[in-house]
Amino acid sequence: MNPDNITHRTNEALMAVHEMASEAGHVQLTPLHMAAALAADKGGILRQGITGVSGHDEAARDSFEHVLANGLKKLSSQSPPPNSVPASTALIKVIRRVQSAQSAGRLRERAHGPSDSDRHTGASTPRRAPLASRRPC
Repeated sequence: MNPDNITHRTNEALMAVHEMASEAGHVQLTPLHMAAALAADKGGILRQGITGVSGHDEAARDSFEHVLANGLKKLSSQSPPPNSVPASTALIKVIRRVQSAQSAGRLRERAHGPSDSDRHTGASTPRRAPLASRRPC
């Protein structure tokens, strides 16, 4: 995973994932941690998606978060928590796929211009955080 390719939002999500896993004493960062962190982000895309698909039903969002919380409880943990919590292979694969999809989207945009949905929503390519502000996971 190349830190130069991580956007500021991805870096924020990874910090939230790391904090969540550390507090729970988990031994690895997993895609489940990422889903829980993204669902907890009130302005995040996952939460917006859940809200949109459920017809703004708060019970659906709460149910989704409950399922994630139950899944997190089932992960192995240790007490005292480990000094460092590495990313699991599965989480690294997820991040690489996201980066690949972002790159493919940027290449398509360069070749064909922004899509109609990007023009409609005002979406743009995420900005990367300056190297000095990035923290390793």
